[in-house]
Amino acid sequence: MLVAAGAACAPAIAPAPPGVERVVFVGDSLVNRSDQDHGLLGRVRRALERSHPGTALDLVNAGRNGDCIADIRARLAEDVLDAYTEVNRRLCHAHQAVWVDTRHAAFQWLRENARAEDRESGLLTEDGEHLNQAGTDLVADRMASALGHWLGRVEPPRP
Repeated sequence: MLVAAGAACAPAIAPAPPGVERVVFVGDSLVNRSDQDHGLLGRVRRALERSHPGTALDLVNAGRNGDCIADIRARLAEDVLDAYTEVNRRLCHAHQAVWVDTRHAAFQWLRENARAEDRESGLLTEDGEHLNQAGTDLVADRMASALGHWLGRVEPPRP
C-alpha cells in the first residue's frame, strides 16, 4: 500500500527516447542518499559507459527518503531476515528479473575486509543504515555488473 501511494505521488517521467535504455533505481533513502551523497548513479553510469560504449543510458533515481527500515530493525531478525531475501529472489525469478543481492555482497565484503571487532563499526555505512562512500562503491559495482550483463543480452534498438 505504501508503494502504491508513493508511486501515485511520484512525479511523472516522460518515456525514454527511442534507442535509450532507462534504468530506474527504486528504493528508499538508501538509494536516494547513496546517489545524492556519494554519486551512486554516476558511478554505475561510468562503469557501464566503459563496458558498453555507445549505449545510450538514462539512469533515474526513484529513491524516496522517509521509507526508513530502521524502525523495523528490531523485528527484522525475528520476522523476515533471510525470508525477505528469498521472497525477492523468487519474485525476480518468476518475472525474469535479475536479483542483485547487495546485502549478501556487503556481508561477504565484511568477512573479507574487516576484523571481527570492526564488522559493526560503520565500514560500509554512515549511520548503520545509509551507505558511506565505500558502501556506495560496493553497491554501484554490483549494479553495474548486473546491468552490464543485461545490456549484453539486450537486442540493439531497431531504427
